[in-house]
Amino acid sequence: MTSLPYISDHYAPVAEERTAEDLVVRGTLPPELDGRYLRNGHNPKPGVTPTHWFKGSGMIHGLRLRDGRAQWYRNRWVRTPLFEGTADGDDLTASVAGTHVIEHAGRLLALQEANLPFEIDASPGSSAWLPRAEAHSGSCRPTVTPAASTPALGSNKVPFSAARVT
Repeated sequence: MTSLPYISDHYAPVAEERTAEDLVVRGTLPPELDGRYLRNGHNPKPGVTPTHWFKGSGMIHGLRLRDGRAQWYRNRWVRTPLFEGTADGDDLTASVAGTHVIEHAGRLLALQEANLPFEIDASPGSSAWLPRAEAHSGSCRPTVTPAASTPALGSNKVPFSAARVT
């Protein structure tokens, strides 16, 4: 392992995707906690040494809580064209999509600065976070407008939903 501080010790990348069900809970979880917790972060693929902390591929970690139980945990890389090695330099989909994850208009989006967000699927039966590979314009740090109480996405590159990755 390299001595770069952003991929060493407790910052070391997770090397594989995992799924675990019916997790053991120490203590108790309030039964009122009902939902998914999703976290996105930069996580370089094995064999890749990024030149900067924020250049590792996006990996989403998810935890499902219901009825005082931890139903599942799983982590998946966001499979953008950059992750798959198919993006070119001028491609707005050439993103690591590793900064944030939000729900917007009934869709889950993985976000990163300067690139298009990617729609992800966190449903229990999906094998990856990106079976619906669709890119949208937006921002990695959306704001919630008080009047609408929903995230406001914006970009100076293209309007929302203008780009699609097939």
